[in-house]
Amino acid sequence: MGMSSMKQLVRRQIQRKQFGTAITSSQIVGWGNEFLRDVLPFDKDADARVISYKDGFLKIVTKSGSTTQYLKEFEEELRNRMMEKFQDTKLEKVIFQINRALLEELL
Repeated sequence: MGMSSMKQLVRRQIQRKQFGTAITSSQIVGWGNEFLRDVLPFDKDADARVISYKDGFLKIVTKSGSTTQYLKEFEEELRNRMMEKFQDTKLEKVIFQINRALLEELL
């Protein structure tokens, strides 16, 4: 096997890993938004969205400080259920950001 063939193999493996990571992140974000819909009161289900997951950090945008405080009560349940669902992932920290304008753009 020549050097160029070996380089191509390594490059393909790296691309596969990156693609797999993107899918997993997307799945976690989708699952996180389902979790939020389950725990938020019916009339407040549009007050928060998971917008990203990367390297163990889950970012949630909320409409207000009260929504953030409410969701912090569910942080451990979120962590436990996520670890159960996605066993090969880690959740080091949930980051909350209050940003009404960004949240409205997402909807």
